[in-house]
Amino acid sequence: IFSISESKKISPIKVDCLSYAPSMGWVEKFGFKISEKSIEKDLAQISTVTSCIRVYKTGGEYEKIPKLAGKYNLKVIQGVWLDTYKDGTEKEKNIKEIEALRRMIADPESVKNISTIVAGNEVMFFDRMSDILLFTYIEEIKSFTNIPIAIADIPESYRSKKYKLSSLLVDVIGVHIF
Repeated sequence: IFSISESKKISPIKVDCLSYAPSMGWVEKFGFKISEKSIEKDLAQISTVTSCIRVYKTGGEYEKIPKLAGKYNLKVIQGVWLDTYKDGTEKEKNIKEIEALRRMIADPESVKNISTIVAGNEVMFFDRMSDILLFTYIEEIKSFTNIPIAIADIPESYRSKKYKLSSLLVDVIGVHIF
């Protein structure tokens, strides 16, 4: 929709919400850290076209996003990346994601900017975990927050009833259309 550049103004197009990843996917693979200044610069530019961002994970530099988003009047749909990993570290990594969320929720300057929490992302479509395991993670998240919890997946995952238990526990069901 638009291009962010220091030399060009952003178009006056307004959108309801944008997905945001400060690393652009490749930075972390090479061991680079994302600076707070870089995130702030991104958020300042993004705030000219939307009042909402969706973030897919909680750990590392992502943990700073909700607090920084408040400076630019951005609400955050905060994702918690839940997955199974080929190296068998899923429990440890999923717990780290949830613990980072817990810290965000405990920070008054962060929590006030989080509008919704998305537990997992297309976990059924990609067969990343069972419904009962996702249900367990959602229960844990609900135990420490009153922020609405969502799941997000493609329509087929809901039609096939893969989310029998999890869909009963969440406040919002997100549907990805592509």
